[in-house]
Amino acid sequence: MGNCCSGNANEGEIQMKHGPNYQKLNTMLFDDREVLGLKGQDKMKIIIRIQALFRGALSRRRVEQRYGFKIKTMGGHSYGVNTPNYSNLKVQEIKERLGPFKYGNSTDNDGVKRKKRALITLENGARYEGEWNEETNKRDGKGYQIWADGSLYEGYWKNDKANGRGRLIHADGDVYEGDWKDDKAHGYGKYMHTDGAQYEGQWKEDKQHGHGKETWPDGACYEGDYVDGKKDGHGKFKWADGSTYEGQFSDNNIHGRGVYIWADNRCYDGQWMNNKMHGKGVFTWADGRRYEGDYFDDKKQGRGVFIWPDGRKYDGEWYNGKQHGEGIYHTSKQEVKKGEWKEGKRISNRFVDSITKDFTDNLRNLNERDVELDHLKTTVIALNEKVEVIRDLEQDVVNAQGVSQDSEKKRVELQIHIKETSIRIQQTSVENKTFQDSVINENTRLQEECKKLREAVVQKEKQLIDTVNRLEREKMDIKSQLEKEKMDQQLRYEALLSERDTKIKWQTEIILQLQQKVLEQEQIIRLNADIADQLKIQLALNRQQDEQKKKLQKELETASDYILALEDKVYKANKTSLELLRQLKDAEIEIETLKNYIIELKQRIAVYIPMKDDVIDKRLAEFINNYPDRQKLKIMFMRESEGVYQFGSKRVAVRVDKDKINIRVGGGYLSIDEFLDQYTPAELEKMERKDPLKKFSEKIAIQKTLVGKELRENSPIRGGGSPTQSPTRSPTRKAQ
Repeated sequence: MGNCCSGNANEGEIQMKHGPNYQKLNTMLFDDREVLGLKGQDKMKIIIRIQALFRGALSRRRVEQRYGFKIKTMGGHSYGVNTPNYSNLKVQEIKERLGPFKYGNSTDNDGVKRKKRALITLENGARYEGEWNEETNKRDGKGYQIWADGSLYEGYWKNDKANGRGRLIHADGDVYEGDWKDDKAHGYGKYMHTDGAQYEGQWKEDKQHGHGKETWPDGACYEGDYVDGKKDGHGKFKWADGSTYEGQFSDNNIHGRGVYIWADNRCYDGQWMNNKMHGKGVFTWADGRRYEGDYFDDKKQGRGVFIWPDGRKYDGEWYNGKQHGEGIYHTSKQEVKKGEWKEGKRISNRFVDSITKDFTDNLRNLNERDVELDHLKTTVIALNEKVEVIRDLEQDVVNAQGVSQDSEKKRVELQIHIKETSIRIQQTSVENKTFQDSVINENTRLQEECKKLREAVVQKEKQLIDTVNRLEREKMDIKSQLEKEKMDQQLRYEALLSERDTKIKWQTEIILQLQQKVLEQEQIIRLNADIADQLKIQLALNRQQDEQKKKLQKELETASDYILALEDKVYKANKTSLELLRQLKDAEIEIETLKNYIIELKQRIAVYIPMKDDVIDKRLAEFINNYPDRQKLKIMFMRESEGVYQFGSKRVAVRVDKDKINIRVGGGYLSIDEFLDQYTPAELEKMERKDPLKKFSEKIAIQKTLVGKELRENSPIRGGGSPTQSPTRSPTRKAQ
C-alpha cells in the first residue's frame, strides 16, 4: 500500500533542473544499447516497475499476513488419544502462572437443585469434577473438566455444556478466559496464544465479533471492529516499524476512508480499496511535498496537484503514477507554463527553451574570465588525450574486423559442414524421410540465421566506422571552435564523447555475442547427428511395441469371450434374484396382514380400558393390554386422578417421558418394569397377610374384565361413577 507514494524522483514527478551527473545517468539509461531485449526508455520503465512492485509487495504483505491469529475451539479437542495425558505439564505450568480461576457471581440462587460429586470419567474419556443438576443428572454449576490430551476447562456449566464465565487452557498452551454459551466463546473474553499474541474483546459463536483489540509480540496492535472473525468496520492498526493506519476495514483489508502514516512521516489521507490507495486522497511528505488528487490501484491517476517546498507546482493530468496529459506548471518564480506531458516528461519545446534561457542567464553572471580560460586550456589537454583514446579505439576496430573475417571463414566452414551433414541425412532410409525433411529445414533456417548474422556484423562494422569518422569530424570542430565555446559547450562535448565511448564498447560486445552464437550453431549441428542415431533406436523399439500390441489384441479377444459368458450368467442370476424379491414382497405383505390381525385381536381382548382424554392412562392401558406375561400383573393399577394411581397399598405418580412410562413412589422415578419387579412381590405378601381371599378376588376381577361389554358398561368411568376410579379396579377394593 502506498508503494507509489515514496516521493522519489523516479516516480515521474517534475524535476525542472538537472546537473551533469544526472545527464550522464540519463545518457546511460536511455541510450540505444539493448539489454535483455530492451532499449532506451524501456529499460527505465522496467526498473521503475520493479521498484514499485517490490515496495508494494512489502507494504501489502504486512496487512495480508494478519499476524496469523488462529483460534482453537472447545470442540477441537481429541477424545480418542492413544495415551491419555491428563497431567499435561504445560497446562499445569500455565495454571500455576495464571493462578486460581475466579468464578465471580454465584448461581446458588437460581432455584436449581445441585449436588457436588467427586471426580468421574465421562463416556468420551474426559474427567469431570463439580456440580450436577439433581433432576436432569447433567453437569450444572461450578466444575472443571480435563480432556485426555490434558486440556483443562474450569468455570460454569449448564445442560452438560460450558455456559457462563470460564477458562479453557488448551493442551498446546493457548488460553481463553471469558464468557461461554453452549461450549462456544460468546460475549466478552480474552484469548492468549503461546507465542504472545492475544485478543481481548467481544465474541460470538467462537469468532471475534464486535469491538476488540489484538496485539502481537513484535509490538503490532489493532483495535477496532470485527465481524464474523474478521476486521470489518472502523479500526486502528499500528505496525512494529511505527507505521499506523486509522480508518475503515472490510474483510480483513484496508477498504474505505482512512489515514495511513508511514514510519518516515509520509502520510496519505483518502480512499482505499483492498489495501491500495484508490479514489480521492492527499499524500504529504516529511520534506513538505504534497499531492492532492486521484489515485487508481495505488498510483496517481486522473486529475491532481503536486506542490514542492520551493513553491513549484504542477496542476494537471496523471497516469500510472506520472504526469501524463495536459497540465500547468508553476516555477519557483511564479511563472506559469502550460503544456503537455507524456510519461513524466514535457513534450513541448518551450520546456527546452526555458532550460536554455536559465543556463544562459547563469553564464552571464560569471565574472572570473581568467579562471574560465585556464579551465578551457585544461579541457583542450583532456580532449587531446581523448583523441589518443579514439586512435586506440580505431586500432581496436581494425582488430575487430580481423575477428569478423575469422568469423566469416568459420561461417563458410560451417556451411560446408552443413551441406555434408545434409548429404549424409539424405542417404538414410525411407522410414526416416520425415525426420530428414525437418533436419533440412532446420539447416536452411540456420543458413539464413548465419546470413543474417553476417549482415548484422557488416552493418555493425559500418556503423562503427561511421561513428569513428563522425568522432574525428567532431574533434576538428571542437578544436576550431574551442575559444568561442563556453562552459555549456564543454559539458555537452564531454557527454557526447562519453556516449560514443559507450557505443564502441557496446558494439564490441555485440561482435563477441555473434561469435558465441556461431559456436552455438555448430553445437546444434552435432546434436542433429546424435538425434538421427536416437531415431534409429526408437524405430526398433516401435517395431517391438507393435508385436506386443498384436499379442495384447489376441488376449483381449479371449477376454471378451469370457466376459460375454459371465454376462450371460449374471443375467440368469439377476432374473432369479427378481423372482426371489417378488416372493419376498408377497411374504412381507402377508406378514403385515397378520400383524394387523394380531393387533385387532389384542384390541378385542383388552384388559384395561383407559380414559379417553387421559394420555397417561392410554399409555398405561396399552402397556397392560400388550404385556406378554400377564401372570405377573397380579396387582392392577387403579386410577385416582390424572397421573395418580393406587397400586396395592401404595399411592404412586405416573408420567410418560419420551414414550416411556416412569413411576415414582417416594424418591426418584423408576421405569414400569423396574417398578413391577420391585414392588409386586411385597404387595402380594401384604395382601396375603391381610386377606387371603384377595388373591381369589383379583382373579374374579380379571375374569369380569374379560367378559367384555357387560363389564365395560358397568365401569365407573363409562357409567356415571367417579372419574377417578380405574376400570380395572379390584372388586374387593371397590366394595371397600
